[in-house]
Amino acid sequence: MGTHRISLFRDELMFIFPPNHTLAGKAYIDGHDIEGEDFITYTLTPEPDREIARLFRPSGRYPRWTAMVEMPEAIVELVAAGQGSSVLAGWAVRPAINAGRIIGARVGKDGIKVP
Repeated sequence: MGTHRISLFRDELMFIFPPNHTLAGKAYIDGHDIEGEDFITYTLTPEPDREIARLFRPSGRYPRWTAMVEMPEAIVELVAAGQGSSVLAGWAVRPAINAGRIIGARVGKDGIKVP
């Protein structure tokens, strides 16, 4: 006997920024859009199914790294306050998007879904 991994659900990553951001009207964000933008990241460890490996690295375009904050709620508050943009799982940002405090867009044309 051992342990078994069971995938419960998949959630789409969302690119988030304040409502007055220049990218606010875009349906999806690509590497060219984010180049040089202030970016708040959850982790600097590039995972194979996340934005660094699937969006930034392939495009050769990178945001300006401004902060690493390991708390999704704090990242949402910083983005809402206009301190930068970020990428987080949809479940973590939907309440703030629905409240109009931040704007969310798909990460890349096809989006990125994570377990």
